[in-house]
Amino acid sequence: MSDTLLEFATPLLEGLPAGALRSDYHDALQMAVIAWNLCVRAQAGAEADFDGRLTKAVSELNALSPDERAGFLEVVRALALRKLALFPDDRRIVMDVEAAQHGPDIRVLTSTLRSGGG
Repeated sequence: MSDTLLEFATPLLEGLPAGALRSDYHDALQMAVIAWNLCVRAQAGAEADFDGRLTKAVSELNALSPDERAGFLEVVRALALRKLALFPDDRRIVMDVEAAQHGPDIRVLTSTLRSGGG
């Protein structure tokens, strides 16, 4: 799953500045995990109402202001399209992600749970 998550998160990771810290990678990966899991959750319902389910899931993120939810929803929608294009049948739920520094490299470790329905 680590390789899958890295490929999925590429648009976020490519936006990091040169010399980004491990914590920057971790934050970007956390955002990707939230988007991935919301997408898996939305996929579990009727495909015809995928966008509605995705919008509802993001609306339930009460820690965000309405403006933050709107911005996050844009990112999630873009990542959801990426997931559906690249990993449509992957229904794993990411339980944890860690970005670990190994010399000049950042390694990604994940733990997952197989979601029902796939």
